[in-house]
Amino acid sequence: MKILIEFYDRSTLKNLVAALGICPDIIKYFYDPNVFPYREIYSTYSACKKYIPNLSYEVGMINSHDYENITEALTSYIQNFNGDEIFIDLTGGSELTVIAAYDAAMHSGCHVYFTDISKNSIINLRTKKEQYRSMPFDIEDMIDASGGRLIGCTDSGFLKDNRSSLYNMAYYILNHNTNWLKTCQYFQKHNVRLRQNKTLHFRAPREQHKNDPKTLPDMDFLYELSHQRLITHLSENTKEISFDYKNSTIIDNVSSFGVWLELYTYYQVIDISQLHDVHTSIKIDWNAHDQIEIIGNEIDVTAMYGCRPVIISCKQSKSPIGAEVLNELYVVSRRIGGKYAIPILVTMSSMKTKHLGIYLKAKEMGIHMLDVHDILSDNYKTKLKRIITGQDN
Repeated sequence: MKILIEFYDRSTLKNLVAALGICPDIIKYFYDPNVFPYREIYSTYSACKKYIPNLSYEVGMINSHDYENITEALTSYIQNFNGDEIFIDLTGGSELTVIAAYDAAMHSGCHVYFTDISKNSIINLRTKKEQYRSMPFDIEDMIDASGGRLIGCTDSGFLKDNRSSLYNMAYYILNHNTNWLKTCQYFQKHNVRLRQNKTLHFRAPREQHKNDPKTLPDMDFLYELSHQRLITHLSENTKEISFDYKNSTIIDNVSSFGVWLELYTYYQVIDISQLHDVHTSIKIDWNAHDQIEIIGNEIDVTAMYGCRPVIISCKQSKSPIGAEVLNELYVVSRRIGGKYAIPILVTMSSMKTKHLGIYLKAKEMGIHMLDVHDILSDNYKTKLKRIITGQDN
């Protein structure tokens, strides 16, 4: 029987990776009740059990500031098992806990491990060699282990079935981003009726605003939507336009100014072979235990690089990014993956040349930034890949 001893940590990854690599029969969590509530431990166990169906768990309490208390709790537990393999993971817990655990492990002859999470490498500290690697897991598992739950995301089947049309439309809109704003506002106003009547048929008058010779909507966008078969039966005259949306999701997309940068980025990321579990527009409720569904965060694009979460925020506006955007991305990426998360901000603003102060602030915070020149370049995907895989350092 394999028994893994874990020291519960604020970092979700420190609690997950060794367990999903060693795959024990029993996992023993030692935790300080003055720091962590019991329900957080059960959430982590449940996330592990998804991949190790026969996994059992036990819980022990320690005072993370008392060396003798930690050593005694460990020694007492280890002595109860004869002939079983006992693994001690030193990745989580306080510094004092790690020292006490290492001392107890060396005296008892247990297997001792440390996990290099950035490399997904579980190292045997007696042999100094990698012995295990974690099985692949998803960002939903990390959210579950944190006591939250994934409420939803854009349907992957829809994104796959409409890939060419959505990608090409996104590329077109991003290359005409300034003109798209007014046309999008036009559709935001008139699409309300479609939702109320539950119809896909659009019919509305053309509009002209003061001091603007152009009428709305800009027909070039309608022609492109028709060309990409996102709308059908397009008809126009001097007074009105009409057409049919392909489905209700396209109504939502045409009514959203910023979704197109998300889609364009999603299709770049999903083609990076080193990544898995790629999603767009995920919604998170951070308290799965209160039976109340509240969206705590919505993240534009996410992926997993090994066991490290990639968190991408997309800002399609040409306006400069403020410090509040950096703070929001920093907080949510830390909450999901701690220091191992890879936060990326992509923006249609010229941040690197015209707003250098915010760009440098992002670098200080460990946030990678790509601006309009990167997005519209021929190697946007390569730039994303180099950031995620650490080749951009």
